Amino acid sequence: MAPVPARTVATVFCWVVELTQLTGVPVELSARSLAARLALGLQFDPVDLAWYPAGVAFLVALHPGTRPPRYSQVQGLISRQRRPRHRARRECMKVSMSSRASPAVPLT
Repeated sequence: MAPVPARTVATVFCWVVELTQLTGVPVELSARSLAARLALGLQFDPVDLAWYPAGVAFLVALHPGTRPPRYSQVQGLISRQRRPRHRARRECMKVSMSSRASPAVPLT
């Protein structure tokens, strides 16, 4: 998934989890399980709604797909595009040179 749609999905997911804390269901689940308490939390805090997009934006900025390519990576892409043409030219030259170098053998 591309970074921008992933950012949107992650933010909406965090908001849904935060808003479910208003229902009281996470409190009931947290009484039974430590994992539920850590994942869902216990109480609603409206400040969290603002911090979730900030945290997700920070993680998206760290993602390598959102950075421009470095000069060396661009040069590598350019050189990879040129290689097949040069290889084909070398193969043609080998064939033409080998046909010139072989002496004519009379068929008897």
